Amino acid sequence: FAPGDDGIDVSGSNSIIEKNLVVDAGGNGYPRGDTAPSTANTLLKCKSVGSQHNGFDINGSGHSIFFCTDVDSVSNGLACLVGTGTYQILKLKSTKPGGDGILLEAGLNGSSITSCKVKAPSADGFHIEANTAVLSKNKVTAAGNDGFGVGGDGGFYEKNSAMGSTSDGF
Repeated sequence: FAPGDDGIDVSGSNSIIEKNLVVDAGGNGYPRGDTAPSTANTLLKCKSVGSQHNGFDINGSGHSIFFCTDVDSVSNGLACLVGTGTYQILKLKSTKPGGDGILLEAGLNGSSITSCKVKAPSADGFHIEANTAVLSKNKVTAAGNDGFGVGGDGGFYEKNSAMGSTSDGF
């Protein structure tokens, strides 16, 4: 990929992106979807290695991210920055992102993050700003800041663990 290029950039809706590998993307490893807001895409068993921005930069509404992996992204492992509606994130693994492992901004209310693992992020393991988010059975190891940085209201958090964080676990 040429510098600045995303690995796989999907701006449509109702797509299944399955078993893809992106290595050393000049931008984001996986779709942005913010030019024409995308909805209801599913990423399944995809992997991003060494992306120069976010491993997964998912925007829009109602996306599902299942069994995906990010390794050594310069920014965040998974960043959901723009959009509305519920996201489902299951068993995502993020190792050594330069920012947060999983970043979920305000507006993505009611999203669920289940059984995800983040190792050695430079910032927070999980940075959650969405209201009524549900986090269950997630694990953070050696976060550069907080294991779980939670700013949204009305969330439900159960059976999560943070070990070796520089700042707070939760």
